[in-house]
Amino acid sequence: MRYGNRFIAVSQLVPLGAASPFEVEAYLLLALPRSLGGEGFCGIELNVEVMLSTSARAIVGKSRVYIDLLLFSPDGRRQVAIECQGKASHGRAGDGLRDADRMTALQAMGYDVILLTHRQISDEDRFRAIVKAVCRMLDAEYRDKSSDEQRAETLLRSELFVDWTKLGVIDGKMPVRHKTARSWTAAVLSE
Repeated sequence: MRYGNRFIAVSQLVPLGAASPFEVEAYLLLALPRSLGGEGFCGIELNVEVMLSTSARAIVGKSRVYIDLLLFSPDGRRQVAIECQGKASHGRAGDGLRDADRMTALQAMGYDVILLTHRQISDEDRFRAIVKAVCRMLDAEYRDKSSDEQRAETLLRSELFVDWTKLGVIDGKMPVRHKTARSWTAAVLSE
């Protein structure tokens, strides 16, 4: 039950509002304390609603958009919007253009915006470069991780970057009740 207890403990650190496993991974890597393998950023909000200015509305054709992860500087004066570009965002024709419109509208309102891909967060060197860029944008100093913090990050990454569709699979098979379930509801879980 060692991993089950750890999963429960870490899951309690994720705020409500994550729209995808990718957002959860990004949030944990950025927000967890360095002693637990994260980068220790404070003041991160998920799926923040932004009411657009008239000029930004003209760019995107909407009155509001949502920022996947919004990071704040320690003094609250600077913000960096992180848009998670998962596989699904490139699945349909036009998705890339809508993402570009949303990003341009946010930039028109003064937000610094970073597009984050799964490839970037799963590669330690690429992710480190992104973290350093975020620090510069927030006027925060980046500090290299200690050897203990690096070990904690390696452990965190080994647990985060798994196939989330296989969670609960035992010996290559899903339990029968899960095969027929269309959604995870309290009724299904209590069967």
